[in-house]
Amino acid sequence: MARRPLAGLLRLAIYGAVLYFGVTELWPWLQAKVVGTGSNTAAVATSAGNSEGSVCVEAAQGVSRDLAIEARAFRTPPHDLAAWGQSTARINDAISSAERRCTCPEESCRTARRGLDELRRLHTIFDGMIRGDTSSFGNPAVQRERVDDLLDRARALARQGS
Repeated sequence: MARRPLAGLLRLAIYGAVLYFGVTELWPWLQAKVVGTGSNTAAVATSAGNSEGSVCVEAAQGVSRDLAIEARAFRTPPHDLAAWGQSTARINDAISSAERRCTCPEESCRTARRGLDELRRLHTIFDGMIRGDTSSFGNPAVQRERVDDLLDRARALARQGS
C-alpha cells in the first residue's frame, strides 16, 4: 500500500515537470515559430491604427518581443556563436527598421526612439554575456524594465494622439 501514494506523488512530479517545460521552453519556441522573428513589425500598419506614433510604437514593441524570444533561446550555455551572430544581425536590422518608422515629431515617436536606444543597449548586454565579454556586462533586468517603461509610455502617448 505504501507504493500507491508514492506512485501518485511521482505522477504529480512528472506532470509538474511537463507543465514547467511547456511553459518555459515549448511556449516561447511555439511563439517564435508561429509569430516568427521580425514578423511583428510586418503587421504593424494593420494593427496599430493610422497615426505615425502608433506605427512607431508597434514596431518598437515588436522588436522588444523579438529580442525577448531570441534571448530566451540563448539563455543557457553552451552557446552556438554562429547562430547568435545571425540572431544579432536580425535584431540589429529590426531595431534599425523600427528606428526608421520612428522619425515622426510626435512625443510618442521620441519616447519610442529612447526605448529603442535602451533596447540596443540591452542587446549589447546580452551579446556581451553570450560572448563572455565582461566589459559589457550590465543588469539586463533593470535595462529591460527601462525599455518596457519607455515603450509603455510611448504607447500611452500614441493613444492620446501625441
